[in-house]
Amino acid sequence: HQLVRRAAWLRRFPWIKKPNVDYTVPLSIQEIEEAELAVIRRIQAIEFKAEIECYEKQNLFTKKSRCYKLAPFIDESSVLRIGSRLGRLSSFGVALTPPAILPQAGHFTELVIFEIHQKNYHVGIEHTLALTRRSYWIIGAKVAIRKIIAKCNACRFQYAQPSRQRMAPLP
Repeated sequence: HQLVRRAAWLRRFPWIKKPNVDYTVPLSIQEIEEAELAVIRRIQAIEFKAEIECYEKQNLFTKKSRCYKLAPFIDESSVLRIGSRLGRLSSFGVALTPPAILPQAGHFTELVIFEIHQKNYHVGIEHTLALTRRSYWIIGAKVAIRKIIAKCNACRFQYAQPSRQRMAPLP
């Protein structure tokens, strides 16, 4: 998405003064992935501030936390992710990265949902939810996806009810 690409350009910008960086070449895949992780970390630092502080102090989440039922953990790149038993398959040679946790409301969350919805030819709520959960776990995702799809002009035209002609009053 454009937000991540622009963040990648800003991370490379000259006022940061990184040695041996050619600012004329296009962005690499690694730079885009690092920028995406930086955006996710920043959003999580704002939205899940109390949860992250509690985890860093006690190495566990409180039961009052919004993401307690997801068994979250913070990975090596400092991203809050959902816990799952599938992560243990990495010892068998299968690399599965658990989805990063995102809040329900937020511009980045809306952009992610809308991009997935649009790239997959305006699929419905359930399919968009399944595709989103491959890389992001949005808390309250169905409500957020429903709001985004309701704003989609192509879907509104496709699923619009035909207008009904009103009968004229009798003379």
